[in-house]
Amino acid sequence: MNTRVPFLAATLASFLFGACSSEDTSPAHKDPSPIENENNQPGKVARSTLPRESEPQISEQAKIELVEGHNAFALQMYDLIRKDEGVGENMFFSPTSMLLALSMAYAGAQGDTANEMKNALHFALPPEQLAAGFNWLDQTLEGREEAAYKVAVSEAAKWDLEPPSRDDFRLHIVNSIWGEAKMTFEQPFLDTLARHYDAGVFLSDFRNNPEVERVRINDWVAEETWDRIQDLLPPGTIDTMTRTVLVNAIHLKLPWDEEFRVVDDMSFHRLDGSTMAVPTIANTKYWPYLEEDGLQAVRVPLKGGNIDLVIIAPAQGQLDAFESRLTTDGFASIFDKMETREVALHLPKVKFTTPSVSLTSKLQIMGMNVHFTSSADFSGITKDESLFISDVVHKAMLGIDEHGVEAAAATAVVMAGSGVPDPVDFDVDRPFFVGIVDKTNTVLFAGHIVDPTK
Repeated sequence: MNTRVPFLAATLASFLFGACSSEDTSPAHKDPSPIENENNQPGKVARSTLPRESEPQISEQAKIELVEGHNAFALQMYDLIRKDEGVGENMFFSPTSMLLALSMAYAGAQGDTANEMKNALHFALPPEQLAAGFNWLDQTLEGREEAAYKVAVSEAAKWDLEPPSRDDFRLHIVNSIWGEAKMTFEQPFLDTLARHYDAGVFLSDFRNNPEVERVRINDWVAEETWDRIQDLLPPGTIDTMTRTVLVNAIHLKLPWDEEFRVVDDMSFHRLDGSTMAVPTIANTKYWPYLEEDGLQAVRVPLKGGNIDLVIIAPAQGQLDAFESRLTTDGFASIFDKMETREVALHLPKVKFTTPSVSLTSKLQIMGMNVHFTSSADFSGITKDESLFISDVVHKAMLGIDEHGVEAAAATAVVMAGSGVPDPVDFDVDRPFFVGIVDKTNTVLFAGHIVDPTK
């Protein structure tokens, strides 16, 4: 007889499933390279022998629908986080990381559980096409790293400069699942993981050594993000009832298309009206820019021209009003109305890491309810025990300095007269929205900064 078991989902993102019974298993040890499942021993990896699909079959229309659904989820989650963890605090998250982790769970969902998940997460594509779509997005994004590096090498050679450091270019996306070693995982589920997520199941000993496994997962995440994300799963998130943990990690580090310079500190006006001096970087270039109704917005390219940092600064005291009416159409219209202007941009330096945040209540508000109860049906993952989600945990970091951006998640003015118009001044001296957006218009990361010194 099957028992109901919770599972945990971690985004950086992590996703936790679990159960109500326990059996003995062997102790866990360090992960080996992926191999086929042998004797269900902890430390091994259960993985399909199918290779990853390097050219997933997905139509251009399906890509558009995937990105539209992705961004609809992003802005809905943004609104929920800002009303909770984001009140009076810096906030930052990666909807891409969340959706990649959740889509792996969706691959094993059945019946009403799958339908609820599809609607809540804005999944417009059938399951097989959805997995192929995330495979396409994942590989497209990872390709940005190599493209950016090649551009930088070419520019250095052109001007007879030292070649750039390879370590300054990174867009690394990894997926993993950690599953109780005594469980048998369904072959179609393992096939989907291999073909579209380049992943297998790290066999684990949650029943006997939950704390060891928690540390093991956290160590894996830290290694994959160059220690930018540590302690993703806080103590207590994994216990003897945990059966499966789904994890996605994204680490982005790219230089500016043209480097900024450090300038004198700028006065930054907090939400409460108080003023503080903040370390500041500056550059004056031609960028897509919009100014209307006291709002200023700019899209600053990172090296390679495929990924931009988006800064949107409403008028002082208007951040909450701007965020409360932010929709996918409204967000897109900001980009549509931008026109290229010469912009003298002053931007505060930023470096912070969010605490680990539980997304469970937010996903329930979005419509994922049965997934967190014993009525959930994830029998596409395993039929040994009846899984349900016990928690979804997310953590992210953001760094902005004169060298570039790191993250672990226009109206033309025609002037009369002769000569070139003076550059428009954009001093980001007030709370602002920040996003990292790919040229597919996928919102990879989003958040707001209300205090650059925190």
